[in-house]
Amino acid sequence: MYVIGQLILLLILILVLVPAVYASYTAAPFIPTKKRDIDRIIKLARFKKDDLFLELGAGSGRVMLAIAQKQPEIEVSGIEIHPLLWLIITIRILFNGLGNRVKVKLGSFYQQNLKEAEVIYCFLMPKTMEKLSKKFIRECKRGTRIISRVFPIPGWQARQISTAKNEPSVYLYIIK
Repeated sequence: MYVIGQLILLLILILVLVPAVYASYTAAPFIPTKKRDIDRIIKLARFKKDDLFLELGAGSGRVMLAIAQKQPEIEVSGIEIHPLLWLIITIRILFNGLGNRVKVKLGSFYQQNLKEAEVIYCFLMPKTMEKLSKKFIRECKRGTRIISRVFPIPGWQARQISTAKNEPSVYLYIIK
């Protein structure tokens, strides 16, 4: 019985740690966006009725859920590669009664087509932002607003940069 318990514990650790390490290597480690930055993100997004907000690397769902609650006129979606974080977001969506307009997919945002989104938010590492820049150009329609917390998109000129004392910058880009 002791061996079975150890095997179950090992399996759980593998199911939690392997996706976390993979996500950290391919995109970013899990570091939640601060609650006080969400209002800055909303201000930069300039949401319009029926916009689709898409979060790449949704983490715990903090940004998605806050935006869904503060902007009831828009649709909210996210993509998360880590199964445990995806499950947490899914549960939070249900507990907050937002299942009719908030969705989260389990998978890689590299495999997701971005063409439907009007606003895309990401808090990802510089190498990831560089890789995504080509995907943004290929898939995003004209006028899509891309918001990046902390790390700018290499080689792109931000339309606006939100700064706050002792806080990282938040960058707004608009696809031409």
